[in-house]
Amino acid sequence: MTAWIGRLAGVILLALIVTGGPAGAQAIDTDEESLFGSPDEDDGGARESLDTADLFDGEVLVTEPEAAGEAAAVPAAAAPPPVEIGGSYRFALTGEADWASLDDLAAMPLEPDAHRATVDLGATVFLDARPADDFRVFGKVDLSYPFSTDEDAQPAREFDDIVTVKELFSDFAIGDALFLRGGKHTIAWGVGYFFSPADVLNLTAIDPEDPDAEREGPVSLRANLPIDFHNLYLYAIADPIDDGGVQLAAAPKAEVVLDGAEVGAGAYFHPERVPRAMLTLTTSLLEFDLFAELEGSLGSDRRFVERAARSAGNRFGLRTVRNTEDPFAAATGGLRYTYAPEAGDWSATVAGQYLWNGEGYEDASLLRDNRAGVAALLAAGDLSFADLVYSGRHYAAASLNVALGRGADWSAGVFWLSNLSDGSGQVAPQVTFRPLDQLSLRAAATATYGDDGAEMTPFGRRVAISLTASPPPPPPPPPPAASAPPRAGAPTDRAPRAARRRRCARGWRPALSTTRRDPVRS
Repeated sequence: MTAWIGRLAGVILLALIVTGGPAGAQAIDTDEESLFGSPDEDDGGARESLDTADLFDGEVLVTEPEAAGEAAAVPAAAAPPPVEIGGSYRFALTGEADWASLDDLAAMPLEPDAHRATVDLGATVFLDARPADDFRVFGKVDLSYPFSTDEDAQPAREFDDIVTVKELFSDFAIGDALFLRGGKHTIAWGVGYFFSPADVLNLTAIDPEDPDAEREGPVSLRANLPIDFHNLYLYAIADPIDDGGVQLAAAPKAEVVLDGAEVGAGAYFHPERVPRAMLTLTTSLLEFDLFAELEGSLGSDRRFVERAARSAGNRFGLRTVRNTEDPFAAATGGLRYTYAPEAGDWSATVAGQYLWNGEGYEDASLLRDNRAGVAALLAAGDLSFADLVYSGRHYAAASLNVALGRGADWSAGVFWLSNLSDGSGQVAPQVTFRPLDQLSLRAAATATYGDDGAEMTPFGRRVAISLTASPPPPPPPPPPAASAPPRAGAPTDRAPRAARRRRCARGWRPALSTTRRDPVRS
């Protein structure tokens, strides 16, 4: 009856053993952004990662020094080294227990319906090589536990689940006018936080519960032509096909800065997908950062479920159809606000966003009331899970996070996500506490609501409580004595634009389109 309590206690004990000394805790960086920095948008504004001070504003673990003569000629603070190698480490133990409802939790707190323990162990390693002022190669690889393949697992664990190439690209320039990037990298195509229908290029979807998580981008060649504060882009995207070759897609984009606001317009053309166009807007009002997107397409890449006549071969009365002719649209808007008093002893950040999804079902009960028929279509291969993501027309999400104490020893937050069309959703509060310098504890809960079979409650409502123990990230390093010089070939008049983009976009990692959830079909 109390086995799950024992698991939670074991999580804390094991974490104390693993993080047993202050020296070890300081040597391990569990926060990737404290090492890499919090990058500005990748492609939406000539990603500031080309600036070492932006991309690596944390500790660099290994550095290959310059030749003695070069080091004497160029101060270390004035120019980045030719090669930087570093990475980050993560380790967390989590114990979780589930109940069917709040009533069950209150009546039987020591008897959950299910309980389990999980471990998140891994590392990210990067290499940033700059053999010349106008040439750069960057690569980043992620390792994750368990470090063995298992073909019998569900789903099967392959080698690429253990070792993942996150990014591998080169940056180079033609004169001082045209800047090129070729390889695999995340593309910033939208400006949304929880949702981004405008971003139709990246391969992995944004997770509204973790909107700042890094996403996988395609292999592409990007050309960037800056014009004063404005930018023109052209992407050639390589889409793998079964015979080992690729299909090429094209995506032009323009960004224009207009007196405190930035407007973006782009399009996407693929030989086997419907064409799409998008508009984005970022600006500020008082102390609020505002963002909005509009996306439209001629047809849809989804397969839709509709009712059909029952027959011996169709006993559920459902079928799938494709619509590649009618226009579809999606729109979203949101805000973000951070308050930090001058005393610096606490801060609060709030974010909210609404999504209207034109590819969602007008009748929210169609899928909910025909679960057996939808399952049969999935089993037959006539429908994919990607076709069922964001099945409603109206969505909303919001979060509030508060950090207490100068060292952020306490932090608390709450996240809310809802399909407003079918009335389902989830609420997830959490509290993080650092009882020791080498230990961070996080208690979290998730409660879902809505009718059985709705999008957020496919198997009914549930309540989950978890406790996670992990080494906390070390404090940020002191600022450098001098900032790195502008990268060679980059227009110096783009500095004001970069500063404005940091204010408006930092923390709003661009989100993936709600219609592009399947890497094979997206």
